[in-house]
Amino acid sequence: MKARWHNSISIMMAAGLTIAAVQASAQTAETKLTRKEALVIAESTEEAELMYTMYDGRLENCIEKEVVKPCESDWVTCIENAWVVQFTVGEICGIEQDGRLGLTILIDALTGRVLSKFPEADYFRGKRYCMDDSDCICGRPTDQGSQCYNFISAQVEGVSDFQCRACRCVQNECTVGTR
Repeated sequence: MKARWHNSISIMMAAGLTIAAVQASAQTAETKLTRKEALVIAESTEEAELMYTMYDGRLENCIEKEVVKPCESDWVTCIENAWVVQFTVGEICGIEQDGRLGLTILIDALTGRVLSKFPEADYFRGKRYCMDDSDCICGRPTDQGSQCYNFISAQVEGVSDFQCRACRCVQNECTVGTR
């Protein structure tokens, strides 16, 4: 009798664990974001809104969007259960660029939480905002001398001089300086 009771409990526990695993799997499937949902979340970020409205909104119709798994992206580390949403300014806009004119957002596919964004909103808000020297690009020389802009503004405004190395980041502002 004791052996029978023990076997019954083992069978019930195994069945309970199986049911729990199936329910957890179903719940994960229900909470996992689709590509489209990830795009909607990314488009609602301040950075995406600023990107769409920069240059007086003239780039809005040529911003290309792509949603991929992190392992399919060159921009982020390969992790599970996430989406990488990339916004790039397409060739149709006719903007000369160095490949950094865009926005990359990493979204947790289970919670919908934004895990990271690059570049941050400050780059879109301020033409000269920077965090380090590599963020700065020289503008083409004018009567006022050389001007420095961040990598977003310089390319969008079409003032990039990619050969110039006179710009540096000083107190989060791109300025002309000596190295």
